[in-house]
Amino acid sequence: MAEDSLTEGVRTSLQRFSETLDTVEKSLKPVVELVQDEEQIEKMPAADKARAHIALSYAANSLFYLYLKTQGMDPSQHPVREELERVKQAFIKLSKATKADAEVKADLASKSKLNMEAGTRVIAANIDGDKGLKRRIKEAGKSNQKRKKSKRRKSA
Repeated sequence: MAEDSLTEGVRTSLQRFSETLDTVEKSLKPVVELVQDEEQIEKMPAADKARAHIALSYAANSLFYLYLKTQGMDPSQHPVREELERVKQAFIKLSKATKADAEVKADLASKSKLNMEAGTRVIAANIDGDKGLKRRIKEAGKSNQKRKKSKRRKSA
């Protein structure tokens, strides 16, 4: 009787393990296919390439860690534990780098907007002699300013 319950518990555990393994395999299939397709890899941005390789490395090492457990070995004493930690650190570094890169790009985008009012004043102040041109430039700056204000009112 005790053997039947033990056998049933082992069967249940194996069934859950098999289902989990199938899920992992299905989840990893697109990543593996992507990494194997050199043409697709060349088109990817560097951060995405690194993210795909890190994910694949982490998955492979995690599966090996689980394999060691199924063999009755202590994976915490195996070098795979250090490798998992190394891959985690690589992912953290990549995350920080991509976040910093996005912040720099956003900062540059906000700083690189054209200030029409200032540009109009600089151009108008440096035009000598042609008062008609100077007046038209100032008027163009004012009409642009009015368009901006009306856009703000519409979006608010």
